[in-house]
Amino acid sequence: MKKNKSLSNFEMHNSSVSSKNAIHKRTKDAEAIYAETSEKIKRGLEKATASTGTPIASLKGGAKYMAQLSNVGGGSVKIGGGGIKEGFNTFAKNGVVPCKCSRKIPKNLLN
Repeated sequence: MKKNKSLSNFEMHNSSVSSKNAIHKRTKDAEAIYAETSEKIKRGLEKATASTGTPIASLKGGAKYMAQLSNVGGGSVKIGGGGIKEGFNTFAKNGVVPCKCSRKIPKNLLN
């Protein structure tokens, strides 16, 4: 007698519920990461000075970009922050997560 390899209705239902729970958890995790990184970006971009004490408004081009990136990362490594690397990683997480939870990056964070 040949054994039937198809799943029973009970097994299919449990598998479906398990998949839905896993998707829900990943979505909640993604939303939490998105909220956390969005707030970190907002705080970093609101800082008026670079870690050197130079006003951000007086900086231009790459210097301004790098100072803001460092601020998003929690300040320079020398003062105990994550520096440019952490700032970049924060933006990267924030940009990847919306793809995972079907959200767009708010325009106010891109200015």
